[in-house]
Amino acid sequence: MPVHPSDVLSAARTIRGGALRTPVLRSAWLDAAAAHPVHCKAEHLQHTGSFKFRGALNALSLLARSGGASAGVVCHSTGNHAAALAAAAAYERIPCAVVMPHDTPSFKVAHAAAFGARVDLCEPTQAARRERRVGFFLTTAGLCVLVPLCRTLCFHVFPFGTPM
Repeated sequence: MPVHPSDVLSAARTIRGGALRTPVLRSAWLDAAAAHPVHCKAEHLQHTGSFKFRGALNALSLLARSGGASAGVVCHSTGNHAAALAAAAAYERIPCAVVMPHDTPSFKVAHAAAFGARVDLCEPTQAARRERRVGFFLTTAGLCVLVPLCRTLCFHVFPFGTPM
């Protein structure tokens, strides 16, 4: 699905006040190495340390406005998507569950949990993640499923590339 400038402007309005306005930085060294001006958006300064918070906040804000997330959201991720979804859910006061493989580094588990996510550990396979996520969906009425790379369930928020 192509992204149009109006999509970007709409998302910017939706996340205003929730996402940080991060600076655009320049580096003479990068400009010289690229033989062209290079602009670096400092998204590592965002609440969760990555740009993914912007997309998660946009998706959950729109979902919350529609009344579609009252029971909560669930995703499977081992890092930035999990933290971004957990932080956006906390901002919107939506319950959040994150399915992570049991071998996920402890700091990543703690990062998602620090934003209020219920972290559920599973075997480190796509099948186990999917099974656990579907289990959340089936046992929680009205739960929205937000997944990074799956096209098989009811509601999808990809880590990037899908405007709402």
